[in-house]
Amino acid sequence: MMNQLTRHAVLTLSALALFSVGCSSIPLKSPFGGKPTTSLGESTLPPQDAAKVCVSTAKQLHERGDLAQAAAMLERGRALAPKGYDYSRHLASLYSDLDAAKAETEYQASLAQSPSDADLWNDYGYFQYRQNRFADAEKSYARALELDPQHEKANMNLAVNLVSQNRLPEAFTRFENSVGPAAAHQNIGVLLAKQGRRDEARVAFGNALQITPNSQVATAFLKAMDNPPTDASSEISLTSFGSK
Repeated sequence: MMNQLTRHAVLTLSALALFSVGCSSIPLKSPFGGKPTTSLGESTLPPQDAAKVCVSTAKQLHERGDLAQAAAMLERGRALAPKGYDYSRHLASLYSDLDAAKAETEYQASLAQSPSDADLWNDYGYFQYRQNRFADAEKSYARALELDPQHEKANMNLAVNLVSQNRLPEAFTRFENSVGPAAAHQNIGVLLAKQGRRDEARVAFGNALQITPNSQVATAFLKAMDNPPTDASSEISLTSFGSK
């Protein structure tokens, strides 16, 4: 079994091999500055094929956590063959953790191409939520649910967003519809605790325990809050369908 260092080296060598045959006419450089990491020979592939190599390489880099380099490869691929891949959607995801303004531009471009994609609207809402743009996020989640009323992630994310706006009754209703009343109270408690509203969180967990007395999550959370410095909010997550 290869160790982490060996795996990293193999991925790097694989990426360099790909660059040498298809996506190498420009030195690899992050769009966020820094020196080029490599300068290889001219590409020997047609633009469409070279772009595919760029996309494949970008996916490897993304999986490895090299977000800036992955974005650089996608930008290069888009320059070679703009219509060969959904660049805007992938770049929006990458730029969400790198450059909010660029992410916004890419989300707008992707939504213009796929205005009826509920998953994309949900992702855009999550990006807006992370920017504390709660009113905008609510609209995006609502749009996702208009397109797909059964979209569980959008419903859950909208509930989380509503808690951030202190609209607890609405949030509870949405949680309840997704995971039931006990878990709904529990989720409200988790989110309130993360906001530092511990007294309200205790009430929410107490409500959960009234419905499900053996709730391990609610019990553990209350115990953790009673025994600082344990940060329970970082140890226990929502009963949900995913963060995005």
